Amino acid sequence: MDPLFVATPGEAEIHETLLMWPELSGLHVRPLLVSAFGDIFVEKASGEVWVASPIELSCERVAASVKELQQLFSNSEWAQRSS
Repeated sequence: MDPLFVATPGEAEIHETLLMWPELSGLHVRPLLVSAFGDIFVEKASGEVWVASPIELSCERVAASVKELQQLFSNSEWAQRSS
């Protein structure tokens, strides 16, 4: 992914933002990536990867694993749609 499209918020900011998403509330998640558009990609304890998107007002599963997410981002067409 182009570094211009990646933000670097602090851990406290990410945690506070994730509290707004009921789909992730109370779950143990590991932040993976925050895009410049505010999308927060997280890994659940189950290994699934979800994205919370404040622009689209959605929170959904995007990959079964971090490895699958990496494969998706290597597909430039998918990465452009997701950025």
